[in-house]
Amino acid sequence: MKRVLLGISVIVAMTTSVGAAVSHPAGGGGGGGGSSVLITLAMYAFFAIVIIGGIWFFRGPARRAEEYVNTLCAQFPNEADRQLFMQMYRNKGPKNVVIAWLLSAFLSPTVSYIYQGKWSLAIISFITLQGFFIWWIIALFTMPSEVLNLNKKLADMAYTELRVARPNAFVATGA
Repeated sequence: MKRVLLGISVIVAMTTSVGAAVSHPAGGGGGGGGSSVLITLAMYAFFAIVIIGGIWFFRGPARRAEEYVNTLCAQFPNEADRQLFMQMYRNKGPKNVVIAWLLSAFLSPTVSYIYQGKWSLAIISFITLQGFFIWWIIALFTMPSEVLNLNKKLADMAYTELRVARPNAFVATGA
């Protein structure tokens, strides 16, 4: 919630400063024209969203995915099984939060969904033009969490496969 409020305040501050500059241009004379103001505001809003989204993925989901994988890895009693688990997880092809977010921010959510292997969402996103671009803005904030969930699912799959393949790899601890 704090990040959303921060984002709103950044956008309001940027649009207020642009509005003041247009209504009181340096050197006198007339204003700059309505369409250029709207384009400028749209550019500021886009870059504010990009910056806020950048803060979002650097802080949370990227680290949580790594912590989750390390927690699963720690459940194996010996180093050989831990290394095997990590190799199985890497072979599943975990996705990079930064790459998915940049694809979503600068190309479209459709490209990011293809990168994640979510073909049905990619097709729906493409057909609806990203929900008339509303989906695009929402995806900037939700993409890191989507990649986190995908990577957790891949880690769970690797964990389950190793547990089935090597049931003696786990030591029962007495309580």
